[in-house]
Amino acid sequence: MSKSKNCNFPYDLTGLPDTPVDKESEVPLELRGDSYDTPMKPTAVNGGLYSGKPVDRAHIPKPVYANGAYFTSVLLPEANPPPGAVEQTIGLNRPGNNYAPAPAVSWYQNTPLENMGPYRIKGVKGRK
Repeated sequence: MSKSKNCNFPYDLTGLPDTPVDKESEVPLELRGDSYDTPMKPTAVNGGLYSGKPVDRAHIPKPVYANGAYFTSVLLPEANPPPGAVEQTIGLNRPGNNYAPAPAVSWYQNTPLENMGPYRIKGVKGRK
């Protein structure tokens, strides 16, 4: 293998930035419904079990958004998860009414010049 002076060992890379999987939108990732620009509705007041104004008691369900990104980025950190657990995301969208936002996930594009793809690889940035 020969090394050039502008080389990231062992290969020269394209230098292209990795592209985020999710499109930009006014709707936050953890609140997206069935598309990137449609917000979800929260669960019914008091979990739909009790009528009246919302109350904050131990046996009354809290309002949540039934979305994988909401569970991993909002609810899971409160449970003291193991390292790396909040970076886990759903891998694909199913046909129908399912949209799975993936915070911090990008399409891999910074490839070696000798093997530029095309690739359909998604990943998160490595932690040190």
